[in-house]
Amino acid sequence: MSIVASTNISGQTYSRIGGWLILPTIALFLTPFFRLFEIVDIYKAVPSLTVIDALAIMVGLIYLVFNIIVLVFVVKRKRQAPSLAKIFFSLPFILFAVMAVGAYMGPPIDQESAKSFMESGRGAFWQLIWALYFERSKRVKGTFIN
Repeated sequence: MSIVASTNISGQTYSRIGGWLILPTIALFLTPFFRLFEIVDIYKAVPSLTVIDALAIMVGLIYLVFNIIVLVFVVKRKRQAPSLAKIFFSLPFILFAVMAVGAYMGPPIDQESAKSFMESGRGAFWQLIWALYFERSKRVKGTFIN
C-alpha cells in the first residue's frame, strides 16, 4: 500500500489513524451500539407507538446509518471523511440549539428535565469540539488522503 502525497499545509502525511484522531474514531465505533440501544429502549418503552416515538426511531435509524457511512469513510481514510465527520459531529449541537430555543419558548421544565437537558448540552458541546478538530487539525489533513 503506497501513501500518496497530501496537499495539506504542513506537508506531513500519516499512514494510519493516530494521535488525538483516535478518540473521535473510537466514538464513531461505539456510537452505533448506543444508538441501537436507544432505539430498542424507545420501542420497548411504550405499548403502542405514537407519532413522536415513531419519528424518534426513524431519526435514530437515519443517524445510525449515517454513523456507519462516516465510520467506513474514516477507516478507509477517504478524502471525504473529514467533511462527513464534521457534519456527523455538528448535528447533535445543532439539534441541541433547536431544543434550547424550543425550551426557552415553551413552558418551564422541572428540575429533572433541566438536569437531563444540561447533560445533553454538555455532550453536544464535546461533539462540536470534535467537529472543529476535523476542521482545523493538521493530523486530519495528513491522514485522509485517499
